[in-house]
Amino acid sequence: TIQEIWRQSRLIFMPYRQMGPPEGMNEKEYVRFLVEDKCYFCGRRNKNSRIYWERGRNITEQIEKEMDSRFFEDMAAKKVQKTERKHAIDARINELCLEMNENGTHKYLRKYLDQCHSLKNSYKYIRPFTEKAWRVLKRK
Repeated sequence: TIQEIWRQSRLIFMPYRQMGPPEGMNEKEYVRFLVEDKCYFCGRRNKNSRIYWERGRNITEQIEKEMDSRFFEDMAAKKVQKTERKHAIDARINELCLEMNENGTHKYLRKYLDQCHSLKNSYKYIRPFTEKAWRVLKRK
């Protein structure tokens, strides 16, 4: 097959590259990846570009720094979102706990809501908590 031809060529002309291509990459893409010495993102040829196997890309140092700073910014934003989300959900749960039945008893008791797996999991979600999610939670 064509993949075998690319594999044999790689093993003959690049004997120092014995490992196969990373998952999701065929032999032709792998050879091109090893031969091309340019940054995947900015396209600049650079002696300092390094292979990042987990990303399957050649990346220059400048782009790496940019990606790292964006990563840390994203992580900080997610942490803030998670905290804000927990506060918003807690406020909504507190409102639910104030609702009363016709006979004067509470519709929802916090101690039972706190045992709900859906509620516990909702604190961990990154995506917004929608009205549909509230309806699902109220049914449980």
